[in-house]
Amino acid sequence: MVIHKEGDKSKAICEKCGKVVSTTFKYADFVVNGNKIPEVLQGFCDECGDSVSIPHQSTFRIHEYQEKHDKSFEVRVPPHYKDILLAIGGVHRINSKPNYLCRLVSQLYIDKMSQPGGEKIRRKVINSLKGDLAQGVSRDRLSCVLKATTYSTLQSISGEESKSTSEIIKGIILVAKHDILDKRNKEYSKQFGEMAAIY
Repeated sequence: MVIHKEGDKSKAICEKCGKVVSTTFKYADFVVNGNKIPEVLQGFCDECGDSVSIPHQSTFRIHEYQEKHDKSFEVRVPPHYKDILLAIGGVHRINSKPNYLCRLVSQLYIDKMSQPGGEKIRRKVINSLKGDLAQGVSRDRLSCVLKATTYSTLQSISGEESKSTSEIIKGIILVAKHDILDKRNKEYSKQFGEMAAIY
């Protein structure tokens, strides 16, 4: 594995500049899903100054930080929920266990529900619990791990909707099946893939 140091040069695509640019690696705060992680090596655009790349070595620092601030809990689900998660992972070429895929999907949708305009997604999640696919004996377990801030948001949504946190997670999985597997929503798929690269 190539290890970069502060001051090293590279190239990357800068979305702001709209082209391939020269970059310089620097340690700085890295913000992911509202969490500020200190001292993460990043490639900064030499033209506009934006952070445009994260070297592979930085993912370990990000993972270490997140593991210290994560909340683990269990969700009981019917077996076909795990099939949905595995299918979502499969279409993104992420060969991983349902627990990890549950984390990614939950993180994506809880973030979206907490943003402006997230009420529409929240309604979809709650309404999905009334559908046929929501039925079945919950005999399987998912060990879901979320950032502490995300878990706190999940608890708030749970209280506001008078639903358990497990029910919200179940609804999220069903909505993800509709958005990512059925509708092939490109924006959601892109964000899901980006999240998988970070976690």
